[in-house]
This record gives sequence, C-alpha cells and structure tokens, in this order.
Amino acid sequence: MENRNREDANRTVGQLPDFEGTEDSDSDGDEDMSREDRSLAATVDQIRLQAAVVQMDEEGVEVFEGGADEGPPIVGSRIENVHIAQQYIQGISSATLDNGTLDEEVVDRLRNPIEGEVDISDPDIRLSLNIFLACSRASEATYNSVCDGIRRRFPGIDILSHYLAKKSVERISGVVSVVDDMCINSCQAFTGPLADCTTCTECGEARYNEVQGKKPTPRQQMCTIPLGPQIQALQRSKIGATSMLYRDRKTREILEDLEMDTDPVYDDIFSGSEFLDFAEQVQLGPNDTTVTLSLDGAQLYQNKKSDTWIAIWIINDYDPTTRYKKKHVLPALVIPGPNKPKNVDSFMYRSLHHLSALQRENEGRGL
Repeated sequence: MENRNREDANRTVGQLPDFEGTEDSDSDGDEDMSREDRSLAATVDQIRLQAAVVQMDEEGVEVFEGGADEGPPIVGSRIENVHIAQQYIQGISSATLDNGTLDEEVVDRLRNPIEGEVDISDPDIRLSLNIFLACSRASEATYNSVCDGIRRRFPGIDILSHYLAKKSVERISGVVSVVDDMCINSCQAFTGPLADCTTCTECGEARYNEVQGKKPTPRQQMCTIPLGPQIQALQRSKIGATSMLYRDRKTREILEDLEMDTDPVYDDIFSGSEFLDFAEQVQLGPNDTTVTLSLDGAQLYQNKKSDTWIAIWIINDYDPTTRYKKKHVLPALVIPGPNKPKNVDSFMYRSLHHLSALQRENEGRGL
C-alpha cells in the first residue's frame, strides 16, 4: 500500500500543470490568477513537497522524529554541517538525566536533594577542606604531604584523603566537572553525534595519542560544570534561597503596577513585556530558576598569545545589584584553546543537554 501511494504521488505530480510564470499574452496587463487557480496551485505545491519527502525517504535521507511536543518529523539535511547541527538539536530535545554523562550518585542527588545546610562543624573535616582549598593550585602530592606532616604532629587526627576531600567539596558546592575530549586545534569537542569520531571532522587531526601497547590517551580535553548541582547548592543555603526570591517578588510588583495603570519603571530585565508574557505562559513560580548563558574568549596571559573560551551561568533571580558580581556567577565550561573554537555547538552541547534534561524531569515540570 505504501509503495502504491508513492507511485500515485509521483505520477500525480508529473501530470499537474506548472503555474509558475503563467502569463496570458492576450490579456491587457491582468496577470492575476483566479481564486480557483490559486487554490489549485497551492494543492500542487503541497503534493510536490510530499513527493519530494517520499523521494528523500527512498534515497535513505535521515528523518528526525520529533518528541511529544516538538511537532512533525524533520527531514535531515544533505549539508554535512547542517545535518550535524540537526543531530545536536535532536539530542538536546530528547535529553534526560539518564542518557547524560553524570555519575549515578550525582543524578541521585539531583532527584533526591539534600535539604538544609551541610554540616561541616566536625573539626577534622573542616581542616581537611581548608587544606584542600589552600592546595587548589598545587598538586595532589602537595596535599598529601601537608596531611602527612599534620598526622605526625597530631597522631590521632582523622584527615580526609584527597579523593574524599574532593568529593566533599563537590557535595557542598555543587561544582561537578564533566570532561570531554576535544580537537588539539580547538575545532570541535567529541560530543553528541561526534562522540565516536577518532579524528577531527574539521582539520583531520587525531583524537588520541597512540602509543603501542598502551591505552590511547586524549590529546586535549575540555571541562563542563553542569548547572543543576550548583543551583541545588545555592538553594540549600538560607541566604542563597532567600536571595533567589527576588525575581518572583519583582514580577509581582510589576504586575500590580500594571493593574493599577501606574507608569512602569524599566529597571530590570523582568520589566519587559516579553518576559511577563513568558512568565504567564509557563507559570513561573518562586521555586523556579531563570538563567542566562554567556560564552566569550579570554586572554589569560599579558605577553603570551592564548585563546581560552569560558562560559558562565548568570542567575537572573538575584537582585541586579548582586547578580553580576563574581561570587554569584556560576561556571559553565572551559575550552582551553589554543585556537578559537569552530564547531561551538559541540562544546556547548553538554551544558545545553543537561539544562534540557533538568527541564524535562517530572514529566516536563522540571526539578
């Protein structure tokens, strides 16, 4: 039946008249088609489009299936770069915490968050964290040497290992890193549809350092810091949770002024009609979080060429007087260079995949 419908569609298209460029040489300037002709022409275009889709399907062109709310399937592009972008979009639109790269422990904490502030009153744990933070720019060996010296002086002290200290900092701060391989020339990250590539699709450079008899090691890597654990860490603090109520409070004040026909004061991003319509459409509440993602290059050395790219999350729910201060800006990703990234989608994919997964949790209600 399907093949017969395709044949009928192709045969019908071949029999339809061509309405493009139709011109009546006997008319005196009246070149407009009648309403019936326009209706027939629209039908012709629709059938031709259907036949084109059928032809592409027969030739093996990939068709991306949309999700429950994404609309009809999207025909894959024959242009390689566009096709890869479509695959990234498809991956983000179908993202879940289970098909990401976070550890099961981190996913479990996201779905079952720790309530209340983390207790670090234990003096040994507090000392371990202080040493770990003080050695943040030093090696693991330096941390262990400092701990060994303290243990010799105080034999009964119970200092955490470097691994346990790092896990404690992740649990308290919410800063969990995800590392992905990338091109040595900064062309692309090996994520999403490029995850299985062994060479860069842009410059052809090898992904791994090949050493005979040893496991291949990546030549260059980038770091992504997912947003979810960081938001949860902010919400656990009483000060942080209270500060993030600003957006809900400000929105209510603006809506009250509009109801009273008071001239609005445009002093924040929440004052605009676009945001107010969006907030009403998705029913933003006091427990929701709105963010801005920003990516830019940075010159790390004054007298040395570098092209490191850094992305940050800005928490819009903070008051604008504190929103953009360094202590309230959250890290998103770091691309170490040495060159400007070419396929930016591949580097941003991990952050956007995680953000989409957070939004799609609990049947689309989010975490």
